[in-house]
Order: sequence, then C-alpha cells, then structure tokens
Amino acid sequence: MKYAWVLIVVAFFCYCGQSGSHGLKEGLKVKIGDSIPSVDLLMLDGATVMNTKSLSKYSSVVFVFFDPYCPFCKKETESIVKSLDDFGKTQFCFLSIASVNDIKVFEKTFNLDQYPNVHIGRDTLASYLSLYRINVVPHTAVYSNHGLKEVFTSAVDAKIILKAIN
Repeated sequence: MKYAWVLIVVAFFCYCGQSGSHGLKEGLKVKIGDSIPSVDLLMLDGATVMNTKSLSKYSSVVFVFFDPYCPFCKKETESIVKSLDDFGKTQFCFLSIASVNDIKVFEKTFNLDQYPNVHIGRDTLASYLSLYRINVVPHTAVYSNHGLKEVFTSAVDAKIILKAIN
C-alpha cells in the first residue's frame, strides 16, 4: 500500500513545474482578494497541527505547495532561501502531501528549520491541493492582509515573488 501511494504521488507530479502558466484556473472557488484558506498542516514533529489561518496576522504570507523530489520545487526554494533577508517579516508556508520523512529531508536540504518565518508541514487531507486543483508543482500563492494577490503555477524566482508582495 505504501508503494502504491508513492506511485500515485509520482504520477500526480509527473509534469512537475513544467506548465509555465501563471494565475488562477477558471471555475475555482478561490479568487484574488480572498483571505488565507483554512488548511490544517501536520508539522514535522508528527504531533503538532498548525492551521494556516493562524498566519493571517502577518502582512504577507507566501504558500509554496511542493513535492520534495521535484527539481523545479528545489530551484524555487533555493531562490527563496537566498533572498529571505529581502522579504523582511513575510511568512513562508511550505506544504506538501508527501510523507513527513520526505518533507524532513527537503527541510534539511535547505535548512528551512533555521528560519523563524518559514513553516513547513504536511497537508494530510490534501485540502490546499483540492482548493486550488493543483496538477503541477511548485504552486505558489501570495497573500497580503488584503487577501490573495497572485498565484504562480510553475517555478518562480524569489524576485518575482517579492515584486508580487510589494
């Protein structure tokens, strides 16, 4: 059963980051201006659950839905980490449906646990995935205290994310 799940995840992300599209799909319930969605994330300690709504107190939040083995996700994350100082108090929330162990490897690769403004966890119910009907990763959504500002449905450089925030 475990291998079947891995196969499903790999098949799901077979077009990892290659869509090149930008923006929201038609017919989604999510639209520009909407507030941060309520998604429960299992944090990497395996016991703590954080709801993404708790991040709404910050002026800007960036959600990055990723797969730990996706090269485009790794490239985007590397760009973000290199530019974290430029983002000030912006909160980053990395979320995935991969196993906690795989997400931990991703976290260690980029030392994400070293940054107080970076949160990383597992979307155990695939709520975020369903909300945005994600079919490629990375998927990046930029929120401000005025709601959803921009969505990127392929790998994006940190400079473009920063521009979307400002």
